[in-house]
Amino acid sequence: MNSIINKRNVILFTTLVFLLVPIYLIFLRGYFSFPKSLNLGFIEIQFYSLFILAGISLVAYLFDKEKSKYKELRSIDTTTALMWILIGALIGARLWHIVTDNHLYSENLVEMLYLWNGGLGIFGGIIGGFIGAYYYRKSIKTNFIKALSLLAVYLPLGQVIGRFGNFSNKELYGRETDLPWGFYLEEFGKSFHPTFTYEQVGNLLVFIFLYFWYKKFGLSKDLIIIYLSGYAVVRFVVDFSRLENRVLLNLTVAQLTSFILILLAGVYFAKLRQIKR
Repeated sequence: MNSIINKRNVILFTTLVFLLVPIYLIFLRGYFSFPKSLNLGFIEIQFYSLFILAGISLVAYLFDKEKSKYKELRSIDTTTALMWILIGALIGARLWHIVTDNHLYSENLVEMLYLWNGGLGIFGGIIGGFIGAYYYRKSIKTNFIKALSLLAVYLPLGQVIGRFGNFSNKELYGRETDLPWGFYLEEFGKSFHPTFTYEQVGNLLVFIFLYFWYKKFGLSKDLIIIYLSGYAVVRFVVDFSRLENRVLLNLTVAQLTSFILILLAGVYFAKLRQIKR
């Protein structure tokens, strides 16, 4: 069983599952409507929540398998660490969404608590997850930077899975398009840019780059910077196709945040290059 459930097979399976979305968008959209939830009679399971949970579980599994290679990381209890990171990430992601899209809740404040309806800001989730991880780190002796570096390698893969939630919720699509892979919405009778899929493609590329960097150079804070700046580049580009509020220079809040992260990463690697000379 362990020979079947290994990192390589998990990553391969994730990639194959990811490829199902473009196949659906191009060939099956007129024949099958992906459901938002699964009604079992006594309970209704939201696919959005399942995809988020699957993404988190995948990252936790890969992290737990890899950390055993490092003596200074073996004291980390992945389940406990995951609990604190998840609490921080959910709070941070929801707060980010509420602050940046407060107009959605002006008439019904109670809906701010409806996590199952979607509405999680990734940058808020990253900040909140970092705070949760730091809080957990205070209770054990471990190399915090190395732990975050290893986590950063697999986070983009978790995001690839998590974005399926936007697909099932039929949300966060982009501008109208007549491209063959457009995301068709029956209620509008039109197709829109599947921006969640664009982001999945970008995150998959970020993961591949991080993984090979990690295998070549090992664990270092460079991985954290590459992850943050890599995702920032992906989000900056994708948001040009998204239907988001433009706040400054015709850019979204996420694009402005991404731009700052890209600049900071540029400064970091420029200084690193000077030091190595």
